[in-house]
Amino acid sequence: MDKIKLVAGDNRPFIVLTLLNPEDAPINLTDAQVVVYFRAAGATDLLATIPCVVHDPDNGLCFFNFPDDTLKDLLGSYEGEIEITFVNGDKQSVYDLLKFQVRSQVG
Repeated sequence: MDKIKLVAGDNRPFIVLTLLNPEDAPINLTDAQVVVYFRAAGATDLLATIPCVVHDPDNGLCFFNFPDDTLKDLLGSYEGEIEITFVNGDKQSVYDLLKFQVRSQVG
């Protein structure tokens, strides 16, 4: 998976996710909650829990952006784990981690 490149202090772009099961079929996100647990690469301490907006539940589509100041003082490599909580309380974590690279602002 390629790294998502970000700039410190920004809260965009919106990151669009298509969540698929192991058979590459969309995970039905109807009435589900999706969050991204954001941390430094290889670390266990969370820097942020970021809620996703479910956009097209039948096709497993959701998106998120970084809340204000989440990336303010961060530089380097980070990762995000996606967790889905279904309406019945079941949880599913996406096996592959999102990878992020954050650089400083020029201006």
